[in-house]
Amino acid sequence: MSDACKASGDCDEACVTFIQSAPPPCGGDYDDVELTDLQIGIGQQITKDGLFESFTSGHWHFSFVLGLTTAIPNRAVKGEYLTALSQYLNDGFGDILPATIYFTETEKADGQKFFIQATYVC
Repeated sequence: MSDACKASGDCDEACVTFIQSAPPPCGGDYDDVELTDLQIGIGQQITKDGLFESFTSGHWHFSFVLGLTTAIPNRAVKGEYLTALSQYLNDGFGDILPATIYFTETEKADGQKFFIQATYVC
């Protein structure tokens, strides 16, 4: 968890899950454009409200996980999601991103989980 997130107390229950496929689709090598599209996409999807709301940025398609999420209630977790993406690429994974990434928030009060799915479309 980032220091900014710890200080705010907003992101205690934020999680990013990278689903590795073997081999990664489309060669698995992503450049700064795809990473920027991913950052833009999560920034846009986290502001949406509605089961079928989605957003596409470049090759990345963002949606709520059907049947589980209609919105992310704590939109402050966006910063933690972006920090996790940077750490993933800086911690020895190089330029390889998986084709599917889940951004999760868990409500402190009742433990309910909310999901955004990012999928790379070739």
